[in-house]
Amino acid sequence: MAGIGLFQSSTAKLLGIGFLALLMGIPLGMVSGLRHEREMRRSEAESTIAESWGSATRVAGPVLAVPHLRVKIDKDVRSEIWTWWYLLPEQLDVDAGIEVSERRKGIFALPVYLAEISLKGRFGAARAALPQSEGEYRWEQAVVLLPVPDPRGLRRLETRIADDATIRLTPSTHRIAEMTAFSTMALKLDAEQPLEFAFSLSQAGTRHLEFLPMARTYRATLDAGWPDPDFFGASLPITRPDSKRGGFAAAWQVLEYNRSFPNVWSGSGLDGDALDQSAFGARLYQSADVYQQNERSTKYGMLFIALTFGVFFLFETLKRLRVHPVQYLLIGTALATFYLLLLAASEHISFAFAYLLGAAALVLIIVGYCSAVLRSFKRALGIGAWLGLLYGVLYVLITREDFALVMGASIILLLISLTMYLTRRVDWYNMAPTADVARSAEMPPGPAE
Repeated sequence: MAGIGLFQSSTAKLLGIGFLALLMGIPLGMVSGLRHEREMRRSEAESTIAESWGSATRVAGPVLAVPHLRVKIDKDVRSEIWTWWYLLPEQLDVDAGIEVSERRKGIFALPVYLAEISLKGRFGAARAALPQSEGEYRWEQAVVLLPVPDPRGLRRLETRIADDATIRLTPSTHRIAEMTAFSTMALKLDAEQPLEFAFSLSQAGTRHLEFLPMARTYRATLDAGWPDPDFFGASLPITRPDSKRGGFAAAWQVLEYNRSFPNVWSGSGLDGDALDQSAFGARLYQSADVYQQNERSTKYGMLFIALTFGVFFLFETLKRLRVHPVQYLLIGTALATFYLLLLAASEHISFAFAYLLGAAALVLIIVGYCSAVLRSFKRALGIGAWLGLLYGVLYVLITREDFALVMGASIILLLISLTMYLTRRVDWYNMAPTADVARSAEMPPGPAE
């Protein structure tokens, strides 16, 4: 009996096909590296847009600042010690509405927004709220401060204190937990009475809007023209968000007991970390963006190449065909090229359309090639139908984020079961179906010629 060639033994053939499938990890890895590079370029473009338009908005609350004077006499030397005391509102209601648009840098786009924000509330009577100590408060020099974490995005700012007309705010030397603050002029505060206020501002921002609960009783509402919110932070909406067509509305409430910073402090006594930990808000969530979807599709690349190679091996086994390793290599390279084509096209057109174009092009190329390799257009159509099914399954997996794992595991189990069923009669030693071997053994020899 003639010796069996390296790729004529079933075991060696399977090992060779497995090696070729692993070899396809090289182009897939290169595509994955390119995707990461393109994603980094997009991040740089988004950072550039955010720097010029406005970064993520943090909505802080107003603070009442009152100077305190204590006179110290030591050995007939008189010295004055000034201390600023800060008071948060008793009640603060924040209403924010954001209108989302898009800004582009090259081929990259970033959703940005313009937020119209209203802050209304009141400070309690300052004399009762501030601690009584040696010295005196200078009520006539009290000011109201409004911290603005990112003044670059500020488009408009209007202020009303008590029943006065609109008051102009100016940049201040005060810092509230390292935030820039704008200040009113001296108010000549009536320390025995509550002080009402109203602020109205427009703030440009990107990515998300965040609230800082700077009041004893803090209420906030957000109405946004964005379909996919992602709520985060120390507090979630008190009721189920009201999803409208193309947008959402949500409301929060935070009490003094729900946070870890005081309502009154002096100097730099407000802990910025405690303030950050109490923040909450909503992101403009982009579910499965282009690069996330490309990343998910590439993760299934090795599996899909292995499944396609497995189909060709079954054709070899069941139909007594021979496919050369170079032909396996060419088909695998074509399958890997799909992910590069998908990445390039999805940056310019919708991911779904890019996926359809890429899958259709690859299926047509491979069907045309296989009609010659398998010596049958009918068999090539079968391969094309199989690839179409695989690409359809892959699209479902990468677009159904929540159920991708369970769907992928179920499909793999189904395919393994199908393979076991189709090869249940194969004699892997003779590479022929067992039933055919049995029938040929039972047939009497033909007449001698």
